Amino acid sequence: MQGRPFGRRGATRPHADSLGLTLARLLLNPRLGALDTNADEPDRTGERRLVEDFDVSQSKMAESAQRVVERAVEESRRRDHALLTNEHVFLAFAQIEWDMFSQVMRDLDLNPYQILQALEEHLKMIPALSGRDLRPSPATKLLFKLAFHHASRAGRQSIESVDLFSAIFEESQGIPVSVIRGHGVEPELLISRIATRMRDMELRDERLRKHFELPPFLKHFATNLNQLARQDRIPPVYGRDHEIQQVLEILCHRERANSVMLIGEPGVGKTAIVEGLARKVEFEPAEVPVRLRDVQVVNLQMNTMVAGTMLRGMFEDRIQNVIREIKEHPNLILFVDEVHTMIGDTIKLPISQQWKEGSEFHVLGRDGQIVVEPQGRIEVDDAPVELVLGT
Repeated sequence: MQGRPFGRRGATRPHADSLGLTLARLLLNPRLGALDTNADEPDRTGERRLVEDFDVSQSKMAESAQRVVERAVEESRRRDHALLTNEHVFLAFAQIEWDMFSQVMRDLDLNPYQILQALEEHLKMIPALSGRDLRPSPATKLLFKLAFHHASRAGRQSIESVDLFSAIFEESQGIPVSVIRGHGVEPELLISRIATRMRDMELRDERLRKHFELPPFLKHFATNLNQLARQDRIPPVYGRDHEIQQVLEILCHRERANSVMLIGEPGVGKTAIVEGLARKVEFEPAEVPVRLRDVQVVNLQMNTMVAGTMLRGMFEDRIQNVIREIKEHPNLILFVDEVHTMIGDTIKLPISQQWKEGSEFHVLGRDGQIVVEPQGRIEVDDAPVELVLGT
């Protein structure tokens, strides 16, 4: 199917909670605006020095906790505060982990916006001292130690953002504790709800990990696009519904495994069609044929397949292993990006013969004019190709 110039992906529609987070940040921070281009560019050098003052190694902090620290530093510097306090960490967690924060607040019959507004009123009372180096307060240093112990008790080797949030309420004093108590909720109940929410998330993540886990050989060379879609790491695709529907019709053929080839100039959205297929399977199963509702789209990385194949036959052996595992797992659809890298003077015949023997697979190709001759030889007309193989 010849692609029309459209762009690789469309714009991402904002999620309802993401929109709520944006409104909350604008409410609490009137100076934030479209022209604030430095809002997401923290001072990394100063931040590293600040982390050293926490008495907790940066290697002990997971990515989620580091994002909270970055946002807390932004909030304190924006207000010209000389000390990084627990209030800044609380506010940063609410912004970074808005979904969890808002859900926990609503579980306790609290309005998350009112909690943030009350916290903002306290932050306004802290005097501004511009021109001074930012340092963590003694309470914040203790906070990170408590967060590390909290993570250790939960069996984690590093501090997650939720550990920081829970540690805030393990102390009997502090502004966040007084704000929560002022709304009729005891900190112990809040900690319990956070722990319950965290356990539910860990169980869900474990189920998803097992569900999307690839076969032992294929997982070294491929990426599960369904998993990326479920993690919201693939944005929605607009303007390609017709092409995605065509791919579905070809893939769900009952009598034979037809191959699908996507042809078009670079940047017209061929890869986005495959990503859109993965999103449709995950989020719109009612619009997918029944025999394809349980499939998983796997992106085979050809550069990793070729890497390290120094001896003759190594690359062909890898291809054979991929085909074997695809046959053993009929719910996998294999997307081969830049398949033209498989075609060369020395491997053209063996590789084409392997694909011919693996005729149970669907093949999606992209970029260039491709001719599959009766002898099994694949010719490419001066353009890269992408294939998707499925059952």
